[in-house]
Amino acid sequence: MSSPVVEDRLNALERELAEVKVELARVAAKSIGTQPDWLDVMEGSMSEYPEFDAMVRLGREYRKSFHPAVPGLKFEDWTREEPVRDLP
Repeated sequence: MSSPVVEDRLNALERELAEVKVELARVAAKSIGTQPDWLDVMEGSMSEYPEFDAMVRLGREYRKSFHPAVPGLKFEDWTREEPVRDLP
């Protein structure tokens, strides 16, 4: 192939690549923020199932069974992130 033919083909390819980049940027800008966060979709999705509440309760009781019983310690006390310092 002669040099002018290669240059013409290269110029055409660069134009097409520029068009693809513009289209890709447009589609990316359009799709940003349109899809909801997966956690927002899942939150509350099990609220109509009483079995889910029972499963959560049983799981909590099972995890609590691994901790020694401390008199006066409530569930809210051992689920806090900060340590409990004022135990009876």
